[in-house]
Amino acid sequence: MLSKYSYCLLLFIFTLFAHQTMAQFTKGEVLLGGSFGFGVSRHSSSTFTNSQTNLSLQPQIGRFMSSRSAVGIMPTLYLSWYTPESPDSFRSSGGMGLFFRRYFKISDKVLAFVQPTATYLTGFGSEPGHNQFRISVNPGAAYRFNSRWMAELNLGGIAQEWRKDGIGMDNELTVNQFSFNILTNSNLGLFFIISAKKQ
Repeated sequence: MLSKYSYCLLLFIFTLFAHQTMAQFTKGEVLLGGSFGFGVSRHSSSTFTNSQTNLSLQPQIGRFMSSRSAVGIMPTLYLSWYTPESPDSFRSSGGMGLFFRRYFKISDKVLAFVQPTATYLTGFGSEPGHNQFRISVNPGAAYRFNSRWMAELNLGGIAQEWRKDGIGMDNELTVNQFSFNILTNSNLGLFFIISAKKQ
Protein backbone atom coordinates (compact mmCIF):
# COMPACT_ATOMS: atom_id res chain seq x y z
CA MET A 1 0.00 0.00 0.00
CA LEU A 2 1.30 3.44 -0.91
CA SER A 3 2.32 5.75 1.92
CA LYS A 4 1.13 9.36 2.17
CA TYR A 5 4.54 10.45 0.86
CA SER A 6 4.12 8.29 -2.23
CA TYR A 7 0.69 9.80 -2.88
CA CYS A 8 2.17 13.29 -2.56
CA LEU A 9 4.96 12.39 -4.99
CA LEU A 10 2.49 11.01 -7.54
CA LEU A 11 0.37 14.15 -7.22
CA PHE A 12 3.46 16.31 -7.69
CA ILE A 13 4.49 14.43 -10.86
CA PHE A 14 0.93 14.67 -12.24
CA THR A 15 0.94 18.41 -11.58
CA LEU A 16 4.23 18.82 -13.47
CA PHE A 17 3.01 17.11 -16.60
CA ALA A 18 -0.40 18.77 -16.42
CA HIS A 19 1.20 22.24 -16.56
CA GLN A 20 3.91 22.06 -19.20
CA THR A 21 3.37 25.59 -20.44
CA MET A 22 6.48 27.69 -20.99
CA ALA A 23 8.25 28.97 -17.90
CA GLN A 24 9.35 32.60 -17.85
CA PHE A 25 13.08 32.34 -18.46
CA THR A 26 15.28 33.36 -21.39
CA LYS A 27 17.97 31.25 -22.96
CA GLY A 28 21.37 32.54 -21.82
CA GLU A 29 20.21 33.90 -18.45
CA VAL A 30 22.44 33.05 -15.48
CA LEU A 31 21.04 31.44 -12.32
CA LEU A 32 23.01 32.45 -9.23
CA GLY A 33 22.14 31.45 -5.68
CA GLY A 34 21.91 28.35 -3.56
CA SER A 35 20.37 26.67 -0.58
CA PHE A 36 21.01 26.42 3.14
CA GLY A 37 19.98 23.38 5.15
CA PHE A 38 19.78 22.70 8.88
CA GLY A 39 18.54 19.60 10.66
CA VAL A 40 18.67 17.81 14.01
CA SER A 41 18.00 14.10 14.54
CA ARG A 42 17.89 12.11 17.79
CA HIS A 43 18.35 8.37 18.27
CA SER A 44 17.45 6.59 21.50
CA SER A 45 17.62 3.06 22.86
CA SER A 46 17.52 1.42 26.26
CA THR A 47 21.26 1.96 26.71
CA PHE A 48 22.11 5.26 25.04
CA THR A 49 20.80 8.45 23.46
CA ASN A 50 22.62 10.48 20.85
CA SER A 51 21.81 13.32 18.50
CA GLN A 52 23.18 14.64 15.25
CA THR A 53 23.09 18.22 13.98
CA ASN A 54 23.64 18.81 10.27
CA LEU A 55 24.42 22.03 8.43
CA SER A 56 24.69 22.23 4.64
CA LEU A 57 25.56 25.00 2.21
CA GLN A 58 25.11 24.51 -1.54
CA PRO A 59 25.78 27.51 -3.81
CA GLN A 60 24.60 27.00 -7.38
CA ILE A 61 25.73 28.68 -10.60
CA GLY A 62 23.87 27.75 -13.75
CA ARG A 63 22.92 28.90 -17.21
CA PHE A 64 19.58 28.54 -18.95
CA MET A 65 19.92 26.47 -22.10
CA SER A 66 16.25 27.03 -22.96
CA SER A 67 13.22 28.79 -21.47
CA ARG A 68 12.72 25.91 -19.01
CA SER A 69 16.06 24.15 -18.54
CA ALA A 70 19.28 25.15 -16.76
CA VAL A 71 22.57 23.35 -16.19
CA GLY A 72 25.37 24.27 -13.83
CA ILE A 73 27.76 23.49 -10.99
CA MET A 74 27.09 23.14 -7.28
CA PRO A 75 29.93 23.44 -4.73
CA THR A 76 28.84 21.69 -1.52
CA LEU A 77 29.80 21.91 2.16
CA TYR A 78 28.42 19.65 4.91
CA LEU A 79 29.09 19.99 8.66
CA SER A 80 27.89 17.51 11.30
CA TRP A 81 28.04 17.51 15.11
CA TYR A 82 27.36 14.42 17.20
CA THR A 83 26.32 14.29 20.86
CA PRO A 84 27.62 12.90 23.18
CA GLU A 85 31.01 14.21 22.15
CA SER A 86 33.82 11.90 21.08
CA PRO A 87 37.13 12.33 19.21
CA ASP A 88 35.20 12.18 15.92
CA SER A 89 32.06 14.03 17.06
CA PHE A 90 32.59 16.78 14.48
CA ARG A 91 32.77 15.93 10.78
CA SER A 92 33.09 18.09 7.71
CA SER A 93 33.06 17.30 4.03
CA GLY A 94 32.85 19.18 0.77
CA GLY A 95 32.99 18.71 -2.94
CA MET A 96 31.50 19.60 -6.28
CA GLY A 97 28.32 18.66 -8.07
CA LEU A 98 26.72 19.03 -11.49
CA PHE A 99 23.01 19.70 -11.88
CA PHE A 100 20.32 19.86 -14.54
CA ARG A 101 17.08 21.63 -13.67
CA ARG A 102 13.77 21.54 -15.54
CA TYR A 103 11.07 24.06 -14.63
CA PHE A 104 7.31 23.72 -15.10
CA LYS A 105 4.98 26.70 -14.89
CA ILE A 106 2.11 26.42 -12.40
CA SER A 107 1.08 30.10 -12.47
CA ASP A 108 2.66 33.44 -13.34
CA LYS A 109 4.76 33.41 -10.17
CA VAL A 110 4.78 29.77 -9.04
CA LEU A 111 6.95 27.11 -10.71
CA ALA A 112 7.71 23.48 -10.01
CA PHE A 113 11.02 21.89 -10.88
CA VAL A 114 12.86 18.57 -11.03
CA GLN A 115 16.63 18.56 -10.53
CA PRO A 116 18.88 15.54 -11.18
CA THR A 117 22.35 15.98 -9.64
CA ALA A 118 25.65 14.11 -9.42
CA THR A 119 27.94 15.05 -6.50
CA TYR A 120 31.36 13.97 -5.26
CA LEU A 121 32.31 14.67 -1.63
CA THR A 122 35.44 14.08 0.43
CA GLY A 123 36.25 14.60 4.11
CA PHE A 124 38.19 17.61 5.44
CA GLY A 125 40.58 18.07 8.34
CA SER A 126 41.81 15.35 10.65
CA GLU A 127 38.81 13.01 10.39
CA PRO A 128 39.32 9.53 8.89
CA GLY A 129 39.27 9.40 5.09
CA HIS A 130 35.83 9.81 3.60
CA ASN A 131 34.77 9.65 -0.06
CA GLN A 132 31.24 9.75 -1.39
CA PHE A 133 29.62 9.78 -4.82
CA ARG A 134 25.91 10.55 -4.93
CA ILE A 135 23.28 10.63 -7.69
CA SER A 136 19.92 12.13 -6.81
CA VAL A 137 16.66 13.46 -8.25
CA ASN A 138 15.11 16.32 -6.29
CA PRO A 139 11.66 17.84 -6.87
CA GLY A 140 10.83 21.32 -5.66
CA ALA A 141 8.79 24.49 -6.00
CA ALA A 142 9.82 28.08 -6.73
CA TYR A 143 8.23 31.49 -6.28
CA ARG A 144 9.32 34.43 -8.45
CA PHE A 145 9.12 37.74 -6.61
CA ASN A 146 10.02 39.59 -9.80
CA SER A 147 12.11 39.09 -12.95
CA ARG A 148 15.35 38.91 -10.90
CA TRP A 149 14.62 37.25 -7.54
CA MET A 150 13.25 33.79 -6.85
CA ALA A 151 12.84 31.68 -3.68
CA GLU A 152 12.81 27.91 -3.82
CA LEU A 153 11.83 24.98 -1.62
CA ASN A 154 13.63 21.71 -2.29
CA LEU A 155 11.33 18.85 -1.26
CA GLY A 156 13.96 16.22 -0.52
CA GLY A 157 14.63 13.56 -3.10
CA ILE A 158 15.50 10.08 -4.21
CA ALA A 159 19.20 9.26 -4.05
CA GLN A 160 21.74 6.51 -4.56
CA GLU A 161 25.11 6.94 -2.88
CA TRP A 162 28.37 5.04 -2.72
CA ARG A 163 30.45 5.95 0.33
CA LYS A 164 33.72 4.81 1.87
CA ASP A 165 34.54 5.79 5.46
CA GLY A 166 37.71 5.33 7.48
CA ILE A 167 39.97 5.02 4.45
CA GLY A 168 43.39 3.72 5.50
CA MET A 169 42.13 2.46 8.87
CA ASP A 170 41.49 -1.07 10.13
CA ASN A 171 37.74 -0.44 10.31
CA GLU A 172 37.37 0.89 6.75
CA LEU A 173 33.69 0.77 5.76
CA THR A 174 32.09 0.73 2.31
CA VAL A 175 28.42 1.74 2.02
CA ASN A 176 26.05 1.35 -0.93
CA GLN A 177 22.80 3.05 0.03
CA PHE A 178 19.49 4.04 -1.57
CA SER A 179 17.34 6.66 0.14
CA PHE A 180 13.83 8.03 -0.38
CA ASN A 181 13.51 11.34 1.44
CA ILE A 182 10.61 13.08 -0.30
CA LEU A 183 9.12 15.71 2.07
CA THR A 184 11.34 14.59 4.97
CA ASN A 185 14.60 16.41 4.09
CA SER A 186 13.74 19.84 2.70
CA ASN A 187 15.72 23.07 2.43
CA LEU A 188 15.20 26.63 1.24
CA GLY A 189 17.09 28.49 -1.46
CA LEU A 190 17.28 32.04 -2.82
CA PHE A 191 18.31 32.79 -6.40
CA PHE A 192 19.18 35.83 -8.48
CA ILE A 193 18.74 35.76 -12.25
CA ILE A 194 21.20 37.71 -14.42
CA SER A 195 19.89 38.77 -17.82
CA ALA A 196 21.39 37.33 -20.96
CA LYS A 197 23.58 39.65 -22.99
CA LYS A 198 21.82 40.96 -26.05
CA GLN A 199 23.41 40.04 -29.33
